[in-house]
This record gives sequence, C-alpha cells and structure tokens, in this order.
Amino acid sequence: MLPLVIPEVMMGVALMLLFVMLKMPLGLTTVILGHIAFNIPLVTIMIRTRLRKLDPALGEAAADLGADS
Repeated sequence: MLPLVIPEVMMGVALMLLFVMLKMPLGLTTVILGHIAFNIPLVTIMIRTRLRKLDPALGEAAADLGADS
C-alpha cells in the first residue's frame, strides 16, 4: 500500500508548503483548495475515458432532435 499512498502525502505536504509560502491562513479554505487541486486531474481522466466510450451515433441522434453541437 505504501507506493500508492506516498504520492498523496507528498502532494499534501507540497500544497501545505505552498500555502505557507503564500502566507495563507491554514484552515477550511486551504483544505478545499487542496482537495480541488488533487481531484481535478482524476476526474478529468475518468470523464475523458467515459466520453471516448460513447457511441458516435448518440451525437447524431441528439443533433436530429435539435441539440447544438
């Protein structure tokens, strides 16, 4: 489990150091910003993978029903 956990710990420490260097008060705001910074790449990869699996005919069907492309 250690190789899977180390990147998250390192990113957390790096973000904390960044917030301290920017003289931001550590609190709920920095926790939220840290979670956003960590989760955006993961969500982007998952959504991109799902969109690639979509049938191209769905876009054509949506256009037939009046959707903008």
